[in-house]
Amino acid sequence: MATWWCGQAKELTYVLAHLDKLVVKKADRNSQFKRVYGRLLTKEQLEQLRQEIIAAPYDFIAHEEVGFSTAPALDGQILHPRMSAIRCYSVASEKGYQVMPGGLT
Repeated sequence: MATWWCGQAKELTYVLAHLDKLVVKKADRNSQFKRVYGRLLTKEQLEQLRQEIIAAPYDFIAHEEVGFSTAPALDGQILHPRMSAIRCYSVASEKGYQVMPGGLT
C-alpha cells in the first residue's frame, strides 16, 4: 500500500491535502497514538489532526486505506466472513528472489 512519511515536504503536502481519505499513524509503533481513519473524522477532528501533524510532521505516517479479503470463519456452528490477509516473504540471492515456503495469515 502506498505510504507517506510526513517528515518530507512533498509527502507532507500530499497527506494534508488528502487527510480525509488516508489512515494516519505515528511513525513510532510504540506510541500510544492509535491509527486514525480520516474518513471517519468530523471537520473539526480533521483540523485538529492536521495541526498535530504540522506541529511534528516527522512523527507521522499516512497510508492509503485498503480493503481486505474475507474468508469464512466458524463461530460455534455458524460461518461468518472475517477479514483475511496473507503475507508472503521472499529473499534476495545472487540469482534473483526466492519466495519462502509458508506465509503469515
